[in-house]
Amino acid sequence: MGKGTLEEASINLNEYAGAYPENRMYGQVYPSSGFFFRHVKNISLKNVELTVHNKDFRLAIIFDDVFQATINNLKSD
Repeated sequence: MGKGTLEEASINLNEYAGAYPENRMYGQVYPSSGFFFRHVKNISLKNVELTVHNKDFRLAIIFDDVFQATINNLKSD
């Protein structure tokens, strides 16, 4: 929906070694408005459109320790 603040955009997500990565293990707010990728190899995004309904200060996509990412035809606010 958007409404991400500058404070939320600077959130540092701690790593929990050995924990299964559940979608809300960090709470309800993430530093990106769309995707947050960490420790990923060979990811490809194609024909992706990310929109928010309200002003959002967070990045649409964050890559952290990503090796060989390919993005084709990305649309974002």
